[in-house]
Amino acid sequence: MSEEQEAQQRERDASGLKEHAKLLADGFFKLAGALGNGLERSVDTVTPRFARALGDAFTDTAKSVRELADGIDRRTLIEQRDFLGYYRKFLTAQVTRIDNRLARLERKEEETKLLSPA
Repeated sequence: MSEEQEAQQRERDASGLKEHAKLLADGFFKLAGALGNGLERSVDTVTPRFARALGDAFTDTAKSVRELADGIDRRTLIEQRDFLGYYRKFLTAQVTRIDNRLARLERKEEETKLLSPA
């Protein structure tokens, strides 16, 4: 592959990475908004102040991720790869925590079914 072809490939890779990062940020922003809104509605009945703080935290997190994604295209490819690798590890840890929580809830639900009279 010639140097010109390699440069073109790097540009395509960077452009694709930029698009994926923006899609990731948009998806995260929408997810954070939906989670914040859903949690805010359910917590509103318990304590409105807590709900507002929770919604603000989700909004701030989503903004931070969007700013990171917008700035990622100004980084070197190595920095982009490192960032995305760390971000993948973070998300994997979050998915693991969610899976563990769901498993605990399912076990509790099964125990409750076994203990309740038929």
